[in-house]
Amino acid sequence: MKVFSGYMQCDAISKGFESMGNESMKVMLIDDDRECLEALGDCLEIEGYETLQFVDPLLALESYVPGSVDAIVTDINMPGINGIQVLQKIKSLDPEAFVIMLTGYADVENSISSLNSGAYTLLRKPLKIHDLLSTLVEVRDKRRENTELNKKAQELDRTTEDLDKTYEELQNHVVAVDQVQSVISKIHAAIDLPHILNEMVAHVSHLLGCQYSVIKVRDGDR
Repeated sequence: MKVFSGYMQCDAISKGFESMGNESMKVMLIDDDRECLEALGDCLEIEGYETLQFVDPLLALESYVPGSVDAIVTDINMPGINGIQVLQKIKSLDPEAFVIMLTGYADVENSISSLNSGAYTLLRKPLKIHDLLSTLVEVRDKRRENTELNKKAQELDRTTEDLDKTYEELQNHVVAVDQVQSVISKIHAAIDLPHILNEMVAHVSHLLGCQYSVIKVRDGDR
């Protein structure tokens, strides 16, 4: 887990910070300090992020829909319900959610709790916005990787289903062939072949005016 420290500096964004392809990213921000919340939201929106801002963490949880945002950034130390509780609730609703924790304290216990509860990372307040932006870029890349992996997994599932169907069809054909062979065997068993052959020989001999006839049976493979 990475920990960053420093000061939030929105003006640092425009100085050498290149666009990172974040146009489609939506970020939920949760902080009981309205001034910090709005400042953070302004900084992200300058960079093209869409933000959903909540001073009340309970309202944020009520509004949260799995998959509706690309990342959640929440303060840890909040009255009523803290950031770790927010993290745990969100992860229970959406195990794949990327949750970034903010704390104003070098709190080892909170860091461990956040990691154990599934936080993506922990950033220390006051923070450099560049560090948060870099983390969001990591989240974007990981989401893309996960999307590609999910697509490949779905393709593999479809291929497996197709193979299962083909195997089942082959099995049905095998059963059908066995049934036909069984019928043929029963027909052969029911036919008195020697008697039929004798009748054929007698008839041919009569037509040819022969007293004796010999039947030669050849193996079809020879």
